Amino acid sequence: MKSARKYSGKNIECQSYGRGTHLTSILARAETLMVSKHISVDKKETGVDVWIGLHDTHQNGNWRWSDESSYNYKNWMRGEPNNLWNSEYCVALRASTEYKRWIDAVCKKHKAYICKHEL
Repeated sequence: MKSARKYSGKNIECQSYGRGTHLTSILARAETLMVSKHISVDKKETGVDVWIGLHDTHQNGNWRWSDESSYNYKNWMRGEPNNLWNSEYCVALRASTEYKRWIDAVCKKHKAYICKHEL
């Protein structure tokens, strides 16, 4: 997991680590638990929400993963996504849920982020 940064450009930064690397997609409950455990063990950003690769690039309510995975699994917090003030188009893991639930957030916010590498 990397230090707190704005969402924009984070996927490009992840890609700089090697071919097939993107902001993390979470496609099943098992991945939720694995990512949550990894972030909790890392503890560099305790209490800070963490960007993942889900976003609404066209700002039309169609969520997409940055690695083009299918958006079938959802793990939103209750009441999310809420697109507060019509300005929340990026998704983060909420620290208060032990990094298991998702919130939509303003992409300009500084947050930690996590990359995923295809094997």
